[in-house]
Order: sequence, then C-alpha cells, then structure tokens
Amino acid sequence: MVATATESGVLFLRESQTGYHDWLEDYYETKSHVFAVSWQSPSLLAAGCRNGVVWLYDRRSGGKVQRLKHPSAVTHLRKVDEFRVVAAGLQNNVRGCPLRLLYVETGIDFRYRQLHMYDLRFPNPPRLDGELLKHTIPYLSYSGHSNTSRIAIGFDVSLSHGLIAAATEDNQVKMFQLWTGKEISPGWGKDKKWDEMIKSLTFVGDDGVLGGMGLAGKGLLIGVGGTVEEWSW
Repeated sequence: MVATATESGVLFLRESQTGYHDWLEDYYETKSHVFAVSWQSPSLLAAGCRNGVVWLYDRRSGGKVQRLKHPSAVTHLRKVDEFRVVAAGLQNNVRGCPLRLLYVETGIDFRYRQLHMYDLRFPNPPRLDGELLKHTIPYLSYSGHSNTSRIAIGFDVSLSHGLIAAATEDNQVKMFQLWTGKEISPGWGKDKKWDEMIKSLTFVGDDGVLGGMGLAGKGLLIGVGGTVEEWSW
C-alpha cells in the first residue's frame, strides 16, 4: 500500500491481486493541500494539511476523522508510536486565531514553537468554559525551530537515537532530544550554516532507513544542493 499526498487529498495505491502489475486506487478528499503523511500502523494513516488539520484514515473501515489541529500548515509528520506523532509547521502562519489568543488559551508562545509532538488519543481538550480549543495542545513542544515559508526542507526523527533533526530557513540544522524537547548542540556546532537550503535529513543506523545498507555506526545524512554529507557519532 502506497499513500501519496495531493493538492486536495490523499491517494492510496495498492497492487492488484489478479497477478498483473495493475494498481487499484482510492482517493480521500481533504479540501486542503496535503503536505505530509505518516503511517501510524499498517492500517492507520495520518495526513497533515496546509490548513493545519491532521486527518486519520482507517484503511480497514474506510473511515476518516479530523483528529487534531496544528497552529499552522503541517509540512512534516513523523510517527513516534501508534498514538504519538511529531508535526513540523510553518512559523507565523497561524490561520483563524491571533497568536495572542493562542497564548492565552494554551500558555504556549506559537511564534517560536511550530514543532510539536501530539498524542492522538487526546486531540482537543476543552477550555474552562467548556468550548473546544481552536488548536490542539501538544504533548510536547520543541522551542527554537524556525521556518516561515519553506515546505521542502529537511526533517527526520530517530527513535533509537532519541533525536529530532530539523533544518531551518537560514540553512542550519537544529537537534532536539525527542522525549524532553531540549535543544542540544550537534557535533558540527550550533552556529554552523550551510551555503544552500538543506533539502533532506535522514538518520542512519539502528532504526534509520539506511541502517542495513553498510553504513557503520550512527549518524545523519544531510542533503545540500547536489551533495550528501554524512555526520557520524
């Protein structure tokens, strides 16, 4: 099963059981650009949209539900476990709710925090007056991530390393501890800047996607321009 983000929904492709190399299609409309998808389980998909909504699709029942609302466009989603997901968004792009009101409602300064972990079991807790919040309170926030407009920018999460790597619009790579939200200093130093936009970040080793391809130890692949740098530790 393959899930592909589109301008107005999610396209599911599955191989036909007839023995021929045919693909069957299912399409779920979201009425908003889908920028990110993440399989939470073999049958459950999370899809992040331009309007900040994260949808859940259950392939067994064919049902869908709007599960949470990020304060800005969702550009990346990464599974932590079946119930938790890390979402990265665009800074200063909060739709339909002033930043000041968001701070009053949640106690989180969203001007500087567009990188959050959410628990899908608790999507939208009520306020004291009984009404639902316009945006979901995150399980954990990561302060220091900066990205106002770039969608195709590097981002990755490693469960075995317990780390998040997030590229910024000023061509830096920020590293955070996954379970505490604390920003840490990477091996290349916090102040290092690359000359071009960082288009991809991929952890290697253990649960990294390239862990079984002969790359020794643990590290991070950084795609910049036409080159890929490998940083190991």
